Amino acid sequence: MAHSALPALLVVHDRGSATAWRILSAARGLCRVIFLCEPRNPAYQAELEQIGGHAEIADITGLGEAEICRLAENLGPAGVITFSEYRLRLTAAIAEHCGLRFHSRATAAALTDKYRQRQTLSDAGVQHTGCVLVRDPDQAATALAELGTPAILKPRHGAGSVDTCLIDSAGELRARLAEFTADGEREFVLEEFLRGDPARTGPGWADFVSVESLVVDGEPRTAAISGKPPMVPPFRETGHVL
Repeated sequence: MAHSALPALLVVHDRGSATAWRILSAARGLCRVIFLCEPRNPAYQAELEQIGGHAEIADITGLGEAEICRLAENLGPAGVITFSEYRLRLTAAIAEHCGLRFHSRATAAALTDKYRQRQTLSDAGVQHTGCVLVRDPDQAATALAELGTPAILKPRHGAGSVDTCLIDSAGELRARLAEFTADGEREFVLEEFLRGDPARTGPGWADFVSVESLVVDGEPRTAAISGKPPMVPPFRETGHVL
């Protein structure tokens, strides 16, 4: 592919991202997109094959963080971004290495660590929600004694409500932890359940909304408020209405 005179934007691509076609469409005439990704990853391989010669792809398969940062630097980027929660930390590392604007490593770590996230919000006086770190089923009774029921169990690191559920008893917590850690030890957070008021929303709606925000030069700006349909067991969102 012939290089254009447009500045190069590195897009660290992975699961949960905006599609490659949408990214290319939004970038048309503004920048030259270079996808940093694992092009044979089955989660998005077909999608990348469809874009063919319309975009550049830098293969990072099997590379460590330092190698990826050097590869990124050699591409001469003017910017770097990711639309995948799974790649926030790597993108922060690339930005730091290349001297580009993005979240700091500390911010990216807080965004992807639910326990650290709760601590950060509490320390800043934004919100205090009870949160306990749990590692194995034997901690179930102690954790629930501190928080009470109902409570929410979720992985310390994760996305998309995977292995997230409502907990009503110590026995249920113990069983869920045993199930979720059967393939290997993982850390989970048990959080205070924030109960809404269904009477204020009416039938067909969940008792919470999602506030969509942009942060520009450190200043948060509300872009929209999304309504939510009711959740389904074990604790899954079913969509949103913007």
